[in-house]
Amino acid sequence: MSSPPPALSNSSHDLPELRLKPREERRIAGGHLWIFSNEVDTVRTPLTAFATGAHCRVVASNDRFLGYAYVNPHALICARILGRDPGFAPASR
Repeated sequence: MSSPPPALSNSSHDLPELRLKPREERRIAGGHLWIFSNEVDTVRTPLTAFATGAHCRVVASNDRFLGYAYVNPHALICARILGRDPGFAPASR
């Protein structure tokens, strides 16, 4: 008997979420890679909750997936998009 295939990892949903303020997703959706700290909804996703270099899922205020990024909570440019394909989460460190 053959064994069943391994279960797919839900690692993308295990990543913390970085939520943007309403209407702040326009630049990211248009192809920009940098997220500024003033674009982040810090009430729902406080930057201080992230470790420097942590990976996250970036979502718009309407829950639309925008990409995967890494975070630097201590900088004006607080995140950089690593990829936009929801099926390919960044590798963990």
